[in-house]
Amino acid sequence: MFRVSKNLFIYRLNERDNFWPQVPTIVLKKNKLKIFFSFRKKREAKIGLSKARVGYIEINSKFQLSKKLCEISVKENSLKKKYANDGLMPGCFESCNNFFLTGWKKTSKYPHKTYVLKGKLKKDTLELTKVYFKNKIFSNGPFIFKNQRKKIFLFSLGLKWFLYKNKYENIYQIRKYENKKIRSLYKVEKNEVTNRPTIIKINSEFYVFFCKRKHKDFRNQKNGYKIYFSKSKNLSVWSKPEKIKYNKRVLQSWNSGMQCYPYVFKYKNKILMAYCGNYFGRGGFSISELQKD
Repeated sequence: MFRVSKNLFIYRLNERDNFWPQVPTIVLKKNKLKIFFSFRKKREAKIGLSKARVGYIEINSKFQLSKKLCEISVKENSLKKKYANDGLMPGCFESCNNFFLTGWKKTSKYPHKTYVLKGKLKKDTLELTKVYFKNKIFSNGPFIFKNQRKKIFLFSLGLKWFLYKNKYENIYQIRKYENKKIRSLYKVEKNEVTNRPTIIKINSEFYVFFCKRKHKDFRNQKNGYKIYFSKSKNLSVWSKPEKIKYNKRVLQSWNSGMQCYPYVFKYKNKILMAYCGNYFGRGGFSISELQKD
C-alpha cells in the first residue's frame, strides 16, 4: 500500500494570462527539479479556445520556486500542423533531449483527436520528429521505462467515442507497446478509463502508477480520477490495481475532489509523486512524499 504523507510543494498557476497547469513531468537536475507541464491562456479561453501549451518551472532542493514559468516554443513543421495544431501536453523524457508528448487536434465529428509524439528539445525550442499510433482512434499519455536492456513503452489507447447526454465522451485504457504489438497490462474492468502511467523500481519490484475514473459523469468527486498502482516482479505480469491513500492534511480545497496525472520518481532517497488536483489540474499540482506502508 502507498500513502501520500505530505505535500512538499504546491503550484497554483494563476497569473494574469496563464492558468490550468496539467500533467507535471519531472527532470532531475543537480540540486533542483525541472517541472514541465501544460498550461492555457485565459485570453484564449474567454473566446472558446483551449489550446494547451508546454512550459516549465524550476524548484530548488528545499522545494522552493527558483524559476518562474518559461514557455517552450514549438517549431512549425508538418507534424505540428497535422498532429498538434491545437495543443501539446508533456509525457516523459527518454533522454535529456528526446521528449515524448501528447498532441491535440480538433476534428469535425468528435471534440478532438490525440496522438503520441516524439520531439527534440534544445534551448527551450521543441521540434516534433515522429508520430506513433496515428491510425488508432486516438492515443495519449506516453511513458518510457528502461531497465537494463529492457525498454517498456506505455501509453493510453483510445477505444471508442460514445454519445452521452448530448455530448461525446470517450474510453481509453493503458496499454503496453512491445515488439510492435499492443497489449493490456492487467485484466481491466469494463469501461474503466485509465491514463498517465509511470513506472518506478523499488527494491526488486516494479510499480506502475496511473489515474483511473468512471466513463460517465466523471467530472466530480465520486466518479472522477483517483490514483492507483499495480506491481510486478518482471514487468510482464501485473497485479490488480490498488488505490493509494492520503494522510488527513494532504487533501485540501485544491485537490480533495480529484487526483490525477501522477508522475512518480526518486529524489534524495525518497519516493516523490507529482500529481494534479481538482478538475483535471485546474486547481494546481503538487510534489508530494509517497510512503510505502
